[in-house]
Amino acid sequence: MAEFTGERLIPGEVDIDLLNEHMARYHFAVRLARGKRVLDAGCGAGYGSAALAEVAERVTAIDIAQDAVDHARGHYVAGNLAFEQASCTALPFADGAFDLVHSYIVFQHVPARRGLQLLETLIGKLSENGVGVLHVLYDNPDMNSRPGRWVKTVGRLLKRPFRRIPQMQMNAYPLNEVWRIIQASGIRQIHVLPTDHGGCLGLVLCFRRASNAAYLV
Repeated sequence: MAEFTGERLIPGEVDIDLLNEHMARYHFAVRLARGKRVLDAGCGAGYGSAALAEVAERVTAIDIAQDAVDHARGHYVAGNLAFEQASCTALPFADGAFDLVHSYIVFQHVPARRGLQLLETLIGKLSENGVGVLHVLYDNPDMNSRPGRWVKTVGRLLKRPFRRIPQMQMNAYPLNEVWRIIQASGIRQIHVLPTDHGGCLGLVLCFRRASNAAYLV
């Protein structure tokens, strides 16, 4: 059993348990299970990575923010868990290196153009028959109209001089581009779980990379 220092954050464990339940219910052949190589992209404080490390052989957790990586290293220590700072689009891992690629509540904080590149990159890190569990937003009501986007932008600019912490972005993604990238990457089996973060609608995409699987006709 892995030993972790600091406070254990329960929400991350709950997320992993729910994903396990859904993936078992819909008969995915490869689950978040023992004996798997896992990449947790956008690990943040590290609580989700710690939960993954309790059921996986090896977890590599990455985040673009060095402060987040340092925090996670200080709170979660396990022999099968490594935290690394890495850019969103230049990941230092070979293609096919992981049996599971996981990213939850991360893409929304990345502008869609860069995020779509990251999506393609992460899928490329999956082994054949590997599983992806990736979350994207597709609807942010505050940004649906031009006046709404203008008001939101002006509000951010006015608050910026008084904020110590940068405003979180909530970027919606064009689903036609998301689906195109997924299918072009050899994905033939996928299940979708809806999410709602304060009115911002999203999807957790659970899929298996099986390039030889046939399309439905």
